[in-house]
Amino acid sequence: SDTPRLFPSPKRRSKNWKRAEVLHLIRLRGEMDERFSKSARRAALWTELAGTLASLGINRDGKQCREKWDKLMSEYKGVVDGKKERNDSPYFVDLQDALVGGRPREAG
Repeated sequence: SDTPRLFPSPKRRSKNWKRAEVLHLIRLRGEMDERFSKSARRAALWTELAGTLASLGINRDGKQCREKWDKLMSEYKGVVDGKKERNDSPYFVDLQDALVGGRPREAG
């Protein structure tokens, strides 16, 4: 049948993130960090972030962005906590810049 598919095939959806795409994700999520920390409705923020990525030609949905971010953060925290080597987190410096550079240090 030649009806358009509403959903891309699972294979296509889970294609690997390119480095440039990850860097955009990190930058945007870092800029929104304060909003994420204050929001109970994070799904809407992830959808918004995915929309910004789409405008850059990066087609990911909010769930994919969140899952990628969670994976990046677990690698990052592993290095910070000394459980992982620095090269286990290839975006360590980018994450550090996005998270530390973009917000005041929290007290405590």
